[in-house]
Amino acid sequence: FLKEGVCTDFINKEKISRLLRFESSLDAGEQAESKMQSLDDYVSRMKIGQKAIYYLCAHNREMALASPYMEAFKKNGTEVLFLYQPIDEFV
Repeated sequence: FLKEGVCTDFINKEKISRLLRFESSLDAGEQAESKMQSLDDYVSRMKIGQKAIYYLCAHNREMALASPYMEAFKKNGTEVLFLYQPIDEFV
């Protein structure tokens, strides 16, 4: 319900968004257990000059890492958030 709250509770949107957690490509490897990352954590690790939050929608980590879209991010060493639920993309 937190993800719904970000979309529907405009008064508390900022507070709720700090509670959201996502997997990321930070822990590389298909079998790696990924620590859930907050958006603040992600932003703090963004490369100098990076202005966008990069994300990839997939069914699971294995599919995200195997996606052809990940090739450019892997090549550049750019961290990508993995979104597994349909509402994630909207949030």
